[in-house]
Amino acid sequence: MTAAGWADDGAIGLLRVLMSPSAEAVSWMDLALCAEVDGDLWFPLKGSSNREAKAVCMQCPVRAQCLQYALDNEIVHGIFGGLSDRQRRARRVAGKEKAA
Repeated sequence: MTAAGWADDGAIGLLRVLMSPSAEAVSWMDLALCAEVDGDLWFPLKGSSNREAKAVCMQCPVRAQCLQYALDNEIVHGIFGGLSDRQRRARRVAGKEKAA
């Protein structure tokens, strides 16, 4: 799929283009609730609320896998696994400090 063609598959298509997932990642993505919601919800404009996206994440059966994927791959934009880019960055920093 190309970046120009992501809209045909909705939010999950956009996530696949952005993350270039492995075959294993696709299996959990197929179960993600974000596939049922407008893709713009996951990438709010600066200063916009991300509460609606996070509320969907809290109900998602693959939230933990999504969050781990974003952390492992240092995804820096959007809502993944119920956390914003800032929250994921803080979690990575805290993890590095614990390891030191």
